[in-house]
Amino acid sequence: MKKNIFVLAISLLVCASLLVVSAATIDDIVNDEKKAQEQLPVFTDVKANDWFYEDVKYVQENKLMTGTSETEFSPAGATTRGMIVTILWRVEGEPEVEGKDFEDVSADAWYSKAVAWASNNQIVSGYNEATFGPNDTATREQLATIMYRYASYKKCDLSKKAELDKYEDKEQISDYAIESIEWANANGIISGISETTISPKDNVLRSQVAAILRRFCENFKIIDNSVVDEKENAEENVDEKKEENTEENRDNDFGGRGGFIGAGGGPDEPIIPEEEIPEEDKIVEIQRPAINVRTAYGDPGEYVTVEVDVKDNPGILGMILQIEYDEDAMTLIGAENGEALDSVLTMTTSKELKSGAKFVWDGLEIAPSQIEDGTVLKLEFRLSDDAIYGKRYPLTLKYTPGDIIDSNFASVNPLINQGFVEINQEEY
Repeated sequence: MKKNIFVLAISLLVCASLLVVSAATIDDIVNDEKKAQEQLPVFTDVKANDWFYEDVKYVQENKLMTGTSETEFSPAGATTRGMIVTILWRVEGEPEVEGKDFEDVSADAWYSKAVAWASNNQIVSGYNEATFGPNDTATREQLATIMYRYASYKKCDLSKKAELDKYEDKEQISDYAIESIEWANANGIISGISETTISPKDNVLRSQVAAILRRFCENFKIIDNSVVDEKENAEENVDEKKEENTEENRDNDFGGRGGFIGAGGGPDEPIIPEEEIPEEDKIVEIQRPAINVRTAYGDPGEYVTVEVDVKDNPGILGMILQIEYDEDAMTLIGAENGEALDSVLTMTTSKELKSGAKFVWDGLEIAPSQIEDGTVLKLEFRLSDDAIYGKRYPLTLKYTPGDIIDSNFASVNPLINQGFVEINQEEY
């Protein structure tokens, strides 16, 4: 009998201990899951299996980039020059500096202080003395150049350069960007979109910018995670540091965005060469339809034709595009359907060809054999006699969701690469 009582007591103790362990384990699991959920981006358009998931998480946690809304990051959205300089300006603690005065950057624009800082520190220059192009979508070679100049500003190691001979389109790289791309490619910051193409003129998407920022910060130790942890445990100290905004604070705090190594900081660990980076860790470019506005050149008083192309045509069956341009510098006098669509879609235009005019394409059906890339619109402009030599006048095409549909009547949201009419330099 005593033996049975002893066994029963032991059994009860074991059960009790199991209950305690189980309760603690369940609490730990719940807390861990809760913490994980709190750490993950809340964006509905960023999934855990997306190649850019960790990149978006990184830039969000370090306050380098925010969403385009409370629920969307817009990973396939275009990134403008104004956005990029603003990101870097915020990393630096939003310093108040004077810079160049550009005609297309108003003093009350959200990016004006960032442009002033970037131009003052030779990180991003304008197209010329009067034009910065803050709303222009940034290209891969422009971003490489910006990051290279920012690395120089941070006194990072710029010595490592890569040979670009393996890229068949290397001749398309602008002269000003060659050294920057050699550096970015060598350091695994910007790789090719394939083994043989680097596509320097392609626009960078928000997901790609997030990946490039993360790789740059991690390679060159720009973000100090130990400082981030300290801030999470002492938020009241962060608020005090934000208000001080001294040079010393900027070297350690950049406004609550985690710390960074100041002037003289550099990589403490060897950077992994691109060829040694596992395939699953490399940046994978997103295939997305694109509408490209080609830049045209001319002299004041001349006529120029601007061509609009479609790339990776999804089988456009209907489309509405709206154009905006500087009516003081040019006059739209004609518009024609492009060869890629004129055999299958009918194009009509607004009654008046002026800034804000719309172009509408519609059709009944389209066969797979009729889907092709190429010119979709030809615009003829007369340049004003008062157009300024050397200036670039933006040509902006817009559409709203649902304005473009494919042969299955599904909405298509192509990236639009905006263009310019550039006035030639005056000859003396």
